[in-house]
Amino acid sequence: MKNPVFHFKKGWVHQEFSPLKISSDAVLFGAWINEKMKNRFQRCLDVGAGTGVLTWMLAFETNAHFTLLDINPLCENDWRITKMQGDLSHRIQPII
Repeated sequence: MKNPVFHFKKGWVHQEFSPLKISSDAVLFGAWINEKMKNRFQRCLDVGAGTGVLTWMLAFETNAHFTLLDINPLCENDWRITKMQGDLSHRIQPII
């Protein structure tokens, strides 16, 4: 893989270890969810999170707390690296 990091306007998501990489479909879906659900929830569970792209997109725009869950333990490596983005880390909890 050329670039293990997917950059957004307000941050980035690490995707080196997750089996499925970030696609344009995921980014468009995340933008749609963000527009429809912004500030409508305080907690969110992302089941089958993969790279966690949907969680990170919402975390950049809301004050909600998130829990990521995936059956593949490799995903946790990407979450830990992405979580190093400072002010988001206290609102995002991975579970494997």
